[in-house]
Amino acid sequence: MKTLRQLSAIIIGLVFIFSGAVKGIDPLGSAYKFHDYFLAFNMLWLDWLSLPLGILLCSAEFLAGFAVISGIRQKEGIWVVLLLMLIFTPLTFVLALSNPVSDCGCFGDAIHLTNWQTFWKNVVLMIFTVILFTGRKQVTSLFRSSTEWAITGIIAIIFVFFCLGNLKYLPVLDFLPYKTGIKIADQMVIPEGAEPDKYQTTFIYTKNGEQKEFTLDNYPADDTSWYLSIRKQC
Repeated sequence: MKTLRQLSAIIIGLVFIFSGAVKGIDPLGSAYKFHDYFLAFNMLWLDWLSLPLGILLCSAEFLAGFAVISGIRQKEGIWVVLLLMLIFTPLTFVLALSNPVSDCGCFGDAIHLTNWQTFWKNVVLMIFTVILFTGRKQVTSLFRSSTEWAITGIIAIIFVFFCLGNLKYLPVLDFLPYKTGIKIADQMVIPEGAEPDKYQTTFIYTKNGEQKEFTLDNYPADDTSWYLSIRKQC
């Protein structure tokens, strides 16, 4: 059982550190993703929180992963991991069913997953999380409590400044196809025999309690009695 807990700590720690780091590299990208979710769920009144939530989420993931894998404040890290998994596992299930946003953004632009892939990923991680949580009483401190909190605080400050630095300047790593130094024209060439991407925008409008789907060709642009509920792109 001890070996299983150690394996779970390594897996959870690495995944959460990676997830937090790739989001921290591009906090503005995380803000855009929160904006997409607020738009999809008609919660744009929360849009001003997109950037703070993006930085808060990646910081929480990184620190929780660090705590779990290093053993420094590991109990607290396990609690944070459990809380995040309890929030995001059912949420990703809802997203997989409704698919309001095609890419969850859980690994930034480094790795793109569908909503169903994200949900099953969370199911697997939840298993390791439960193993860690049930064995939390066996966790022992590596250093004095004050020392561990000081280390955690220093890591948190460094990571937040890392996020802010990437926000103010260019990301230290750019996972986007048109990053600095890349010739855009070369990246836009479709390989011979490859099928070009197809994009479709669907508008879901509501009128008198009835919802109806429209495309860019037939949406009711001049009929003010309809109001936009959801905009989907795929």
